[in-house]
Formats: sequence, C-alpha cells, structure tokens
Amino acid sequence: MSDATIEVETFDFIERINAAKSIHDVYQLLAVELRKFGFTDFLITDMPPPDRGLQGHTILNGWSQAWFERYMQEDFYSADPMARHTHATVEPFFWNEVNVDQDDLQALRVMNEVSEFGLKEGFSVPILGAEGDLSCVTMGGRRMERQPRMRTAIHMMSIYAHARARARFRSGREDGERPTKFEREGTRGAQVGCTRQDGLGDRRDPEYIERNVLRSREKLLP
Repeated sequence: MSDATIEVETFDFIERINAAKSIHDVYQLLAVELRKFGFTDFLITDMPPPDRGLQGHTILNGWSQAWFERYMQEDFYSADPMARHTHATVEPFFWNEVNVDQDDLQALRVMNEVSEFGLKEGFSVPILGAEGDLSCVTMGGRRMERQPRMRTAIHMMSIYAHARARARFRSGREDGERPTKFEREGTRGAQVGCTRQDGLGDRRDPEYIERNVLRSREKLLP
C-alpha cells in the first residue's frame, strides 16, 4: 500500500472502530486490518507483573486456540521476552528488534514455540493507562508485509482498538450481555477474554491517547 492509502485506511478504521457496537465488531474490524499487513493472530490484554501470570487479564483474544492454550498451560507469560520488553518501553516494537538473551533457555523456548505455531514475526504496542496500569496489543503471523508508515499506522489503530474493546466489553456486561464459557476462557469464537480483576474497570488515559494520536498523525501526514 502507498503512504496515501495507509493514511486513508488508518483514519477510516478509527471512524469504524469508534462506531463498533460490540466486542465482536471490534474483533472483526481489527482482524481485517491486521491481515493487510500479514498478521493472522492478535491479542489485546492487560499486562500484570510477570510473576502474576496472564490468566484473567485478556481483553480481546485473536490468538489461535491451540497457541493460547499452550501459552497459558505452560505459563509462558513469566518467561516471554516480548512481554518483558513491553514492561520496559512505551514505544511499539517489532519482535525482531528485541534482543533475546541466548542464555535464557525459557525465553528461547517461548520464541521457538511461538514460531512453531505460525507466529514467526510480530509487532507489539504497549499502552499505559491513567493509573499507570499497562496493557498491550500484540500481533503475529508467518510473514509481515512491511510497508511505509506501517509502524505508525498500526500504533494508532491499536490505541483505538484497545480503548473500544475495553468500552464495548464493559458496556456489554452492564447491559446484561454475559460472555459464554467459550468466551470467558479467552478462546477463539467471539474472541472475548476478561476485564481486569483489580477493580480499576475502564480506566483509560485520554491525554495518552490524544498525545500519541497527534504524534502519529504528524508522521502519517506529509
């Protein structure tokens, strides 16, 4: 895609994601956009400290059922070098930009197995909340279609998708819409995980979103 096409599609996505009426709508919209860049799987999740594990913190799960179950059963979150790097930066990053300690056998195991499940390349977007809580939109696929302004475009889309996913999931619960057992477990289908269990609820930082959107818009626009 050309720079102009990416710019138009990014802002078109933002308009459509802001109008999403359900968590399923958010999933469908984000999945379609990410496929254009070669990403087949994604996850929107809160990021607790590594020793607490990821169980109960996923917001929107677009990982394959097989990889999600493997990741949770083996507690890969505690050793995941991409998760660790998310805790150390506020900038989005491609997975191959992270230096993985070659002496850390558990970290190497995570990266080897994620590759075996078809996620050979990936990109992650850390997102800070108003209370300092950390979330992440992470995505992967067999082969990325690297394109001009890709990093900036996905950064913007991830910020808005995260905000809308939180809002729509919370709204669904308040309206009496209860997730199914399949959804509560965070597996594929409607792709719904769980909101935070620490009582913070839907706490987002509008200034953070606005600041990053303005910065990203400056990068996108000529």
